[in-house]
Amino acid sequence: MALRQRARNDQDKQARRAAILTEAGVLLHEHPFARITMAQVATACGLAKGTLYLYFRSKEELFLALLERELLEWFEGLRGQLGALPQVDADTLGQAFARSLEPRPLLGELLLILHTVLEHNVEPEAALAFKHRLRDQLEAGGHALEQAWPDLPRGTGARTLLRMYALSIGLRQVAFPAPAVAEILAREDMAALRVDFTRDLAESVADLLRGAAHSLGGGA
Repeated sequence: MALRQRARNDQDKQARRAAILTEAGVLLHEHPFARITMAQVATACGLAKGTLYLYFRSKEELFLALLERELLEWFEGLRGQLGALPQVDADTLGQAFARSLEPRPLLGELLLILHTVLEHNVEPEAALAFKHRLRDQLEAGGHALEQAWPDLPRGTGARTLLRMYALSIGLRQVAFPAPAVAEILAREDMAALRVDFTRDLAESVADLLRGAAHSLGGGA
C-alpha cells in the first residue's frame, strides 16, 4: 500500500504503521536521533504530520515501536541459533550471543537510547505494553537458553538472559563513543580503554554464564 493512500481497514493501517517504522529506521541510519523530527519522518513517508500522530503520539513512542520490532526479530533469531548449536558450553554460547548482534546495527543504536531517552517521553500504557512484550521474549529466550545449556539451573534462564542483554547495552556504550572520543581512544597510549564489542561481549557473557552455573551448583 502506498503511504499516500488512505488506510481504509486494519490491514492497511498495520501496513502503513510498518512502513512508517521502516522509514524511521532509514532516517536513524542517516541522522542522530536528537536531530530527527516528526515532521521529517512525515515528509519521508509522504504523510501529513497530523496523520503521523494518529499512529504515534511522540517521536519517542515511534522509535520505541521500532526498537520493539527489532528486538522481536533478534530474539526470534537468537532462539533459532541456540537450538542449532552443534556443541554447548559457556564460550560457545557467549560467541553466539555476541555474533547475533553483529548484523543488527539499528538495534544497537536504539538500545543506546532506550533507557536514557525513549522511555522518558512515552505514555505509561505504551511503556507498559513494551515491557510486557520484552518480558515475554526474555522468558521464551531464557527457556531456549536453559534447553541449549543444561548446566544452567532451571528457572534461571530469563534472569541470566536479562543480564546478558544489559551487558550488551553497557559494552556498546563504551565500544562506540562519540567521534571526538573515538579519535582519542585510537592513540597508542589509550589501548587499555578500547573495547572490541563482539569479542569483549562474548567473553563477558561466557564469564557470566559460568558464574550463573557455579553459583547455583552447576558445572562449567
